Amino acid sequence: MVHGHGKSQTTEKRAIAAFKDHNVDCILFGHSHIPFKKVVNGILLFNPGSATDKRRQSHYSYGILTITNEIHAEHKFYSVKE
Repeated sequence: MVHGHGKSQTTEKRAIAAFKDHNVDCILFGHSHIPFKKVVNGILLFNPGSATDKRRQSHYSYGILTITNEIHAEHKFYSVKE
C-alpha cells in the first residue's frame, strides 16, 4: 500500500515504482481520488477512489478487496454522502 503522491509521472506509475524491487501481487494506492483498477505485468493496481472527497469524479467511491487464493477488487459507487 502506498499513497502515490509525487511530482513526476502519473500516480499509477509512481505506485508501481514504489514496489519495483519487491515481488507483489497487488498495489493499493490513492492520492488522485480517481477509482482505478488495472492489471500490469501480473500486478493488480487498485485505487478505491474517495468515500469523502470525490473532487472531479461523478460519484464517491470505496473499494473492497477479497483475498482468497486470488485477489478480487471491486469498486462501490454512490452519489450522496451520508
